[in-house]
Amino acid sequence: MAIARHPETAARLRALEARAGEVTDLGEARDIAAEISRIRNSAAAEAGLRTAGEAAR
Repeated sequence: MAIARHPETAARLRALEARAGEVTDLGEARDIAAEISRIRNSAAAEAGLRTAGEAAR
């Protein structure tokens, strides 16, 4: 829901997810996964939720 409040971020996330399904280069796949993770973690923080990484600490 937090991502949906930011249309540009939501569009970027959709584009990244689409690209992730097509990419064949491992380095690019890692970069995409990292950016998706940053977007989701930022949205979780905005919503006041703990991420998996924070819960493990």
